[in-house]
Amino acid sequence: RQHIATTHCNTLQREVVAVSDDSMAAVPPEMLCPVSRDLMRNPVICSDGHTYERAAISEWLRRRSSSPMTNQELTEPVMLIPNHALRSLIASFVENHGGWSHFA
Repeated sequence: RQHIATTHCNTLQREVVAVSDDSMAAVPPEMLCPVSRDLMRNPVICSDGHTYERAAISEWLRRRSSSPMTNQELTEPVMLIPNHALRSLIASFVENHGGWSHFA
């Protein structure tokens, strides 16, 4: 069984990484998006201080103006800043665990 999250962001359809149940146990929770619960490829820090997959938080913010983690209103403009450190850690983790094909 696989968990697949598909979102629409800027009218482009993007697929967030599908993670099989077997490999899910090996993924550190910090590498999973709290919205989609999938392994992040493009993690961003939102103005609420939490990190999300860019496509997942963008879709969330299209529909709501609150934080998915705290439910508090986010002040405009909401900033999404690339989380380069986490992206690098995820890339190393994936490389050490068989590559992205193992997680798709």
